[in-house]
Amino acid sequence: MKDAIRGTEAIRNWNEHKMKLQELEAKYNTDFKNGLSAAIAKSAHERYGDNALTKKIVTPWYCLLAKEMFGGFQFLLWIGSLLCYIGFLL
Repeated sequence: MKDAIRGTEAIRNWNEHKMKLQELEAKYNTDFKNGLSAAIAKSAHERYGDNALTKKIVTPWYCLLAKEMFGGFQFLLWIGSLLCYIGFLL
């Protein structure tokens, strides 16, 4: 919870929308006409890594099916259907 509060406080301190263009260029070490230099881009890539999303852990389909078929209230429905089937056979 403290991390969420810290993140919210950090957002309140954003002021890039009020800065002049020259101040933004100096703050982010870039040039609006030419972009980053090759050396700065390479060092940023080495520091931060690839600009890619992390892979999501995928749950197998049979685990999802078992969770939906036998979780919580569904288990009571299975018991009820089994009792109805037994009653029908008698």
